Amino acid sequence: MKKRNCFCLLLLAVFLALAPVSSVHAEENGKSAGSPGAFLPVSVYGHVMAAEGNDIVYYMIEAEEQMCPLTAVEVTFTADMGHSIWAVCANGEQMTLGVLGIGTHVIALPEGVREVGMLVGAGEVDALHSNIPDAVPAVSAYTGWYLSVLGDSLSSVELAGSLQSDTEGLNVASKWWYLAAKEFGMNLLADRAVGSTGVSVEAPEGAGNSGLQQCTRLHTAVQEPDCIFVLLGVNDLFAGRRIQQVEQDYRSMIARIRSRYPQAEIFLFTYPYIGDGIGGESRPVLELCVTQMNDAIRGIAEEYGLAVIDLYHCGMTADNIAAYVRKPGDIHPGRAGQALMGQAAIEGLRKAAALRG
Repeated sequence: MKKRNCFCLLLLAVFLALAPVSSVHAEENGKSAGSPGAFLPVSVYGHVMAAEGNDIVYYMIEAEEQMCPLTAVEVTFTADMGHSIWAVCANGEQMTLGVLGIGTHVIALPEGVREVGMLVGAGEVDALHSNIPDAVPAVSAYTGWYLSVLGDSLSSVELAGSLQSDTEGLNVASKWWYLAAKEFGMNLLADRAVGSTGVSVEAPEGAGNSGLQQCTRLHTAVQEPDCIFVLLGVNDLFAGRRIQQVEQDYRSMIARIRSRYPQAEIFLFTYPYIGDGIGGESRPVLELCVTQMNDAIRGIAEEYGLAVIDLYHCGMTADNIAAYVRKPGDIHPGRAGQALMGQAAIEGLRKAAALRG
C-alpha cells in the first residue's frame, strides 16, 4: 500500500489533542476559554488508515482540514519505535522529514504543505497527542472547548469523502459541525456519527454503533469532551419504530451522556428539511418522520434543560432542495446544504452563549 493512498479505505476519524488549552477560564462553567490573540494548542484533525501488518497504521493529516494554518505539528509518541514522518507539498512532491522515537517532538513543515503522514503503532493511536503549536484560533465563548459529535449520515465523515477522493469537493472541512467548530475556535475530539444509525438502530454493516452504544465513547484516552453535538433519531422512525419508543430511547441516551460526561454541555439539533431521495407515496411519510422527531427533540431538550438548535429552518425547503443535496435524488446535504446547516448551528450557538451569559 502506498503512503499516499489516503482515505481510499473507510475513514476512521481521530480527533486528538494535547493538554488543557488555556489558563483563562470561563467563570460560569469552568471550561477553557481563550483571550484575544492568545496562543493555544489547536488539536490536529487526522485520519487513521491501515498499513502493512496489524501493528502499524498511517496517521494522515490534511492541511485543508485543520482549524489553523498548518506550519508545524507538535506530537507525542508513546510507542518505543521509529515513527517515519513525511509531507506532500502543493506540487505533489513528497518529502521525507525523518524518523522520530518515543517522546514529544515539534515537526517544522515546508511552506505550502498539503498533507503530512506518520507511521505509528496501532496501540498508541488513542493516546497519540498532536496539535498545531502557537496557533491563534477564533476567539469566542467556546474557544478551546473539546467537541464530540453523535449523529448519523447527515454528520458522518465516511459519507463526506476526502480531498483526494471526492471530485465534487465535499470533504470533512465542509461538514456542518466542523464549520461551527472552526467559527468558535473549538477543538475536535471524537466523531461518533455513523451512517444509517439511530438512537437504538444500528448500521447494517456493523454492531455496536447506535446512539445508545456510542454515547459513552465521546472521549479519548487523554481528553474528555467539553461539549457534545447530538443530531440523531430519524433513522429509528424510518426503520419503523414508533415515536414513543424513540423518545424513550432518546431520554435514556441523554441520561447516559449526562452520567458519563457530567461536565459537558450538550446541544441537541433538529433535522433540516430532508432531500427528495425518497419520493412518491413515501414522501409524506418521510416528512412526518422528520416533523415527529424534531418535535420530540424540542420536547426532550426542554425536559432536560438543554439547548436545542434549529436546523429545520436553515434555508433548505421543498422548493430549493435540489440545489443543496449531494446529487439529484439524494437525501443528504451536499457542500451547499452543509453550509446552511453550519450557519444555522453557528447562530444557535451564539444565542446559547448569550443566554448563558
